[in-house]
Amino acid sequence: MNDKWKGAFLALAIAVAIISGVTAVYFLMANYKEAPTSVTMSDLVQSGTADSGSEILTVEGENGEKVDLTISDIPLYKEYLDLQDDIGNEVERTQLEVLDLAGQERFILLKYNCGNKHCSTILVKERESGVVSVGLADGIFQDYKLSPNKDLLLARFGYSEGGQVVRHVLLAVDLVQMKVIPYESTELAEVFMHTPTWPIPDYEWIDNNQFWMASVDLQSSEAEFEAIQNWLASSERKIKKITISLNQKDRLGAYLTP
Repeated sequence: MNDKWKGAFLALAIAVAIISGVTAVYFLMANYKEAPTSVTMSDLVQSGTADSGSEILTVEGENGEKVDLTISDIPLYKEYLDLQDDIGNEVERTQLEVLDLAGQERFILLKYNCGNKHCSTILVKERESGVVSVGLADGIFQDYKLSPNKDLLLARFGYSEGGQVVRHVLLAVDLVQMKVIPYESTELAEVFMHTPTWPIPDYEWIDNNQFWMASVDLQSSEAEFEAIQNWLASSERKIKKITISLNQKDRLGAYLTP
């Protein structure tokens, strides 16, 4: 183990030693899943070394159930940590959310590289056969909804401007393949998946291939800060409902902006 990783796990061992209890992770049963209150990795993670020498993070819930995550099994996160001068500090700054999804797998959202509330995110699936992960958006993870078949996920990310205007992107994840699903329409993807352009106050699945979203009923030329701020302040907000179809063939290894 190199010196950076030794320092990381020494810092984690000290952090764990001074914590009197494990921060609870609350599971929301409603269809509309708000993101649970974030907790730092030092609240929920102990460190150790597997027999193979791999760095291990042990996630422990309030019920005492533990899950071991090998950092090398999460390539994007490992790649990020290897570039940091103080890995221990970066691990402690990492936030963790356990998503309440039905099934035998456990889904954990890692939020790291955070600044001004915006974080890089990785969705991790832990199962008996191993760990798989997929990189999601950089932003403020807000909430999610499961598809009718419970095998797809819609995740909403916010992008705050001065705390007054929040624009959103909405992306879909294939929970079986652990890949991002592109929109069928590249034009709609540009505005609602890749570029935070408008607030998205509501969204819902139609079926396993389509979903609708509510968005601001303004012209594209009116996407400036002041126009959206005035819309948010209005008591008569004009809303338009947009139907999005998902691409049935293509899958992306990670969320990437064009």
